[in-house]
Amino acid sequence: MAVRLIGSVEIAPGQSARWFIHGFTALEVAHFSITVFPQLVGGDAHATLTQGEKIEHVDLTQAYRIHIQNNSAREQCLVFVLAQVESLQL
Repeated sequence: MAVRLIGSVEIAPGQSARWFIHGFTALEVAHFSITVFPQLVGGDAHATLTQGEKIEHVDLTQAYRIHIQNNSAREQCLVFVLAQVESLQL
């Protein structure tokens, strides 16, 4: 089991970001999490991650859709997206 840094995104107050993340093999399962930081020192950061669809491509690779909502009404936040990836061993 390994953790991968997928990337980061800045989200304005009350806004959201959607990601389409691909490149997983047919034998991998990914669970996503986020780490959130306020853009201002001493500010607040509050975001919600929703893991959506899982898509299997014809070449047997997989992709996921996620949605991140910045719940702060007044502060932009910096969000790092992580994936915990587990592989089925046959």
